[in-house]
Amino acid sequence: MKKFFVIMLILIALVAVVACDGDGDTVDAPEATEIPQPENSQPGDIEPEVPEAPEAPEAIETPQPENNQTDDVDPEAPTENIPTEELSIQIDAATDEFLSTFTVFHQVELGVPENGEGVALVIWANRPLSNLTVVGLKADLLEDRDDEWGFHPHGNFGYAELLQPGEAFVINNYMGLGTLPHLGISFTDESGDDTQVFFFQENHAYPEHGSRWMVQEIEAYRLIW
Repeated sequence: MKKFFVIMLILIALVAVVACDGDGDTVDAPEATEIPQPENSQPGDIEPEVPEAPEAPEAIETPQPENNQTDDVDPEAPTENIPTEELSIQIDAATDEFLSTFTVFHQVELGVPENGEGVALVIWANRPLSNLTVVGLKADLLEDRDDEWGFHPHGNFGYAELLQPGEAFVINNYMGLGTLPHLGISFTDESGDDTQVFFFQENHAYPEHGSRWMVQEIEAYRLIW
């Protein structure tokens, strides 16, 4: 009886082994791991996290120099007077080579001297000369000054309405008479109010002193109108 019981146990064990081999090599799927959800949210409603935009950098103020108030400039405030260039009038012999340096000419004819020895002179200036006129000069001693000559401008021997810087004023057939000047130029300044008179003549101290030709202003007190 005991042998029968043992045999039955063996048979049951064999049947169990065969039953297990018949099921095939199946692997049980791992249990799904539940992803934790945030509180008060439903499945399918998860929104991706949006990164916050970086803050804009603060504007850096450019330092301004002290007492620099550009908004308070008065357009009508007076400005400093800019000094003008001092008037300079020059004279020289009007040779062809020298005249070639000018582009504009104004010419006057003084008439041919009897001996035919007149020369051509050229005058130019660094500032505009208006109403430029070649005038005669009559010399006379001043009453209130001993041995000092005054000059009386007279006549009109040639005229240019305006002589600009870089332009030439040519005086043809000039001839000196004695040691005192007998010809000059008169003109008005930019305002048109002030008339100035210059004499021109050959420099009798040349070549020891200065250039051969000279032009010089006649002081107002020496002018006899």
